[in-house]
Amino acid sequence: MSDVTNPLFAFSEALTQLAATALPRTASIWVKGQDMMANGSGSGWCLDANHVVTNHHVIRDSLDQVRVRLPGQVEKVGRVIGSDLITDLAVIEVDNVGVEPFRVRPELPLRGELSMTLGSPLGEFNESVSLGIISGLHRQIDMGTHKFEEAIQTDATINSGNSGGPLVDMTGLIIGVNFCSRRDAAQLNFAIPSEVVLDIVPELIAHGSISRAGLGIVISAVPVTVGGQMR
Repeated sequence: MSDVTNPLFAFSEALTQLAATALPRTASIWVKGQDMMANGSGSGWCLDANHVVTNHHVIRDSLDQVRVRLPGQVEKVGRVIGSDLITDLAVIEVDNVGVEPFRVRPELPLRGELSMTLGSPLGEFNESVSLGIISGLHRQIDMGTHKFEEAIQTDATINSGNSGGPLVDMTGLIIGVNFCSRRDAAQLNFAIPSEVVLDIVPELIAHGSISRAGLGIVISAVPVTVGGQMR
């Protein structure tokens, strides 16, 4: 029989309740590529009654329509209405999701704060959860085409398929969107901060993309001749 006076038991019960509350709002997402053959998967979370947030890289090669399923519900067809390469965020529009949406925490978590990731790792293990701490803030991640400057680092597990799923605090508030991990190290996982979500997602819903200002300057190397030699 469990000892209800044991603080570890109380902590375990709190985690169980958190997972039970957060999982029904966490979506599994499947996409079909432009070649109609390649399939991919990821995760997402309910922002409101008609919008699911995920990663740009989850839906980037998809047709306009994707498949979205919430735990205990039938699969629905969603439509990608906005995405942004730079912040790796995207929004899918679906018919009434039928669950209470997540709320987004407006400020950054603290280093050392407990966190939980939720999602569908590898597209096979739906409704998975993992516990960890916030290991670092303001991490710079090389995305190949650009650098993401403000990532949250956590040791809560993020595998392929977890991308786009929620990173939540112990009250169930969104503190980040899971998006990548380092494969050359153990438990170096990263999420897009909720502050970025609050800035970008409303623009994606309203306009479908993000307009950014530019200086219109192009930098190029100009060879010069010094002492008869090109340098």
